[in-house]
Amino acid sequence: MTGNDSRKHMHNDIVDFTYLKFFDITTCCRKEISPIRVIWEFPDVNWVKVNTDGATRGCLGFSTCAGIFRGSRGEYIVSFSFFLGVQKSLYVEVMRVILAIKLAWSKDFRRIWLEYDSSLLCESFSSFNLISWSLRGRWRKCIKLCQEIEFRVSHIFREGNHYTHKLASLGLENKLDFEWYDVLPAVIKSDFLPSISFCLAWLGSVCLLFLLWVWPSTPWFCIFYFF
Repeated sequence: MTGNDSRKHMHNDIVDFTYLKFFDITTCCRKEISPIRVIWEFPDVNWVKVNTDGATRGCLGFSTCAGIFRGSRGEYIVSFSFFLGVQKSLYVEVMRVILAIKLAWSKDFRRIWLEYDSSLLCESFSSFNLISWSLRGRWRKCIKLCQEIEFRVSHIFREGNHYTHKLASLGLENKLDFEWYDVLPAVIKSDFLPSISFCLAWLGSVCLLFLLWVWPSTPWFCIFYFF
């Protein structure tokens, strides 16, 4: 039958499978989608991790870039946003990396883990041809700075970099040339501070384990009364 010569995929449905088997047609199931874990990873001790992102309005609209520096325990250190005016998206992606490395160097951070959501930039560290001629000189200086420190670079999906995108969007609204945030901005504070309910649950679990360890013979109803 002509169905056996088709390369189309069937719907993963029991009804379709039954009809295809009834007419003796070879089934071609869709490939299983493997889930990818998207999570922000903590840097090593004495390392600083900087996540960068950019925001644009349209193809040739206003654009801005931002970066957030965090320590080995995930604590907030500093962040920045830079308004770039009307630029292309590739220009914004390159400039956010250049600014992050220069600012890290000015803050005496000598162990830097750079992370962003552009796979193209990961290849740019080994090939200058991917960088436009207008930024190639700055990019070479940036690479030279990276060679003088302990440096690593990695890719993260946009879902794991959403707080940096919020900061870039804030810079797009303010339209200030450069903003340096020594204090955690309110727009991303909810992404860094744990919820109150989680803290209370964690504290209650610690108190319960402490009571069971100090007074193992304590009746359960006394513990519940204590809480």
